[in-house]
Amino acid sequence: MKDIQRLRFFLILMPLFGFTASVHAQAYISGPGCVMAGTVYMYTIQGKTDASPLQGLCITGGLLVDSGKSCIGKTDYSYARISWNSSSTGSIRLNSLATNNTLQVNVTTPLNGGAPDSLNKMKTVDTLTPPGTVVCSPASGGNCSPLYAYQWQQSNNSADWKDIKGATGQNLQLNNTLTETMYYRRKVVETKSGTVGYAGLVMVSITDIKTGN
Repeated sequence: MKDIQRLRFFLILMPLFGFTASVHAQAYISGPGCVMAGTVYMYTIQGKTDASPLQGLCITGGLLVDSGKSCIGKTDYSYARISWNSSSTGSIRLNSLATNNTLQVNVTTPLNGGAPDSLNKMKTVDTLTPPGTVVCSPASGGNCSPLYAYQWQQSNNSADWKDIKGATGQNLQLNNTLTETMYYRRKVVETKSGTVGYAGLVMVSITDIKTGN
């Protein structure tokens, strides 16, 4: 009880004797946590004050675009433009009088739609034999935690495409016989970013069993 009374008395006397309390804001940085190499991203620096300026700003796995450096000293920046390199991770570290604050960043690659197996890129079947399975590698990139949606498409001229109903798997199963040469491709959407990609073209040509042509 006596300690509390002493504290109250001290707080009352502080203005009379010129005591001041120095409170430093905690600087922090906000911005994208999932990025692509070679793209410039904007990050906002908040919480700093004239009494608590930034004592340093350092980038791991990238560069500050405006200075061309990975580290700068004391600054009054309120933002940072950063270009990330091809490392899988990076970070932004703020040093201030109050605290050190680090933002971790994951680096991903552009969406790759995958590719058909080399044995599947060109097939030749007769009019009585179904083409069978078109094997294709999975998609990659596009997000740090990607979620892909596949849709196979077909065309008889490799220009005008339409979706194949129900063909939404990694590979394509062709159980019906063909009467003309057909082209196939797999469309992939990375659903978190909305990015769209395609697997390479597959051609299935027809041989007339009567003539062999």
